[in-house]
Amino acid sequence: MKIDVNIDPRARHSDGFSKVMVNITDLNIQRELDISFLELYRRCGIPDLITLDFLLVASLCYMIDKSVPRAGTFDDWTRELEVTIPVSNSNLWSSVANELARTVGFLTGDMWDFNFTSSTTSLFRRPTGWRRRRPKYSLRSTPNAVCLFSGGLDSLIGAINLLAENDTNNLLLMGHYDSSGAKAAQEGFFSQFGQPIKEGQSHYIYEYPISRLQQMS
Repeated sequence: MKIDVNIDPRARHSDGFSKVMVNITDLNIQRELDISFLELYRRCGIPDLITLDFLLVASLCYMIDKSVPRAGTFDDWTRELEVTIPVSNSNLWSSVANELARTVGFLTGDMWDFNFTSSTTSLFRRPTGWRRRRPKYSLRSTPNAVCLFSGGLDSLIGAINLLAENDTNNLLLMGHYDSSGAKAAQEGFFSQFGQPIKEGQSHYIYEYPISRLQQMS
């Protein structure tokens, strides 16, 4: 199944992020990638181009996984996904395309094939008059470890083990959500951590909202 990603050079959201369209031709579906970039900007400022590419690629993988049904494939599970993505450095991304396909395939149980082209427009352009606001989640010190924190038991156990078994003084728990249920679970689990497991430990959570997918007519 071929999936083409297009960055519209003429359309840009109020937060400065370009309009990104995903075309799934075989399913006659066109969708817009909806990223709440303002939240990231408040937290991190403006990332470099490769980091923006990584944000785009990761968000697209998530969106495609949620958009393409498994029913109708040869085993009613494994999807064959050929994705073309415009990035700032196509040579760099092409050099890791196979490794990326294996990694994402392991996570989703599918066969991925990534093709990277050179983008003709910037993914983000800082709006005129924008000022960086105080981060929503301020860190008292720089984290020395990052742990995924989805709101499920697997990542919760991973965070507990990381704190209990390693000399991790400052742990950043990183999660995202596309529904209120996941957000509530993340915050609920985080509140149960209570006091640091080891003396001198601190831990924080940063949540990144991904808005619901929007299907275009």
